Parts: sequence; C-alpha cells; structure tokens
Amino acid sequence: MMESGAPICQTCGEQVGHDANGELFVACHDCNYPMCKSCFEFEIKEGRKVCLRCGSPYDEFETFIVVHILENPFHLLVTHLFIYYSYANLCLLSPENLLDDVEKKGSGNQSTMASHL
Repeated sequence: MMESGAPICQTCGEQVGHDANGELFVACHDCNYPMCKSCFEFEIKEGRKVCLRCGSPYDEFETFIVVHILENPFHLLVTHLFIYYSYANLCLLSPENLLDDVEKKGSGNQSTMASHL
C-alpha cells in the first residue's frame, strides 16, 4: 500500500523511502529531487556524484556511506564500533567527571582520569 502524498522516484517509479531517522529520503538537499535509496546507491556506485536535476554535488557523507560501507559490511561493523566507543569516551570525559577529578586533586587526593576507567 502506497502512502498518500509520498513522492515517487523519478528514476524507477517506486515510492521514495525513509532514511534512518524516519524522514523521507532526500538524495539532493538543494533541490529535493525525488529519488529512492536504491537508485541513489546505483548512481553513486556508477560514479555519478551530482544531482540529475540541479547538478549540485551530493552530500559527501551520504556518498561515503554508499561507496565504502555498503560495499563492505566489515566497514559497517567498524563504523558502529567507532561511534560506540567515541560516545563512551565522551561520557567518561564529561564535564561532571572532570569537575569531580579537579575537586579530588584540590583536596589532596591525587586521583587521575585513569582511575575512572
């Protein structure tokens, strides 16, 4: 069943899908050219890096995802691990933890951030 009002891909005629955030997928952020993810991936894999309608370059991050991550599932795993551990490190180094560490040092306790790990 097709959603009413959902755009149709101008390349294949299928309904344009949603991105990871649940929003309608947009290949070109300048002109909002309706293209489904499958056709967008095909365009990128064929070496086309500009919008068919307006000629603007596609978003570099989206192009990177298609070219590097979708072709090699190992890259997807590595990317997820990198994001997870980057987030975990940000939580460990949050201002609250840094402030606690400074207060302990000021009171004569020589603890370091390493002790929080």
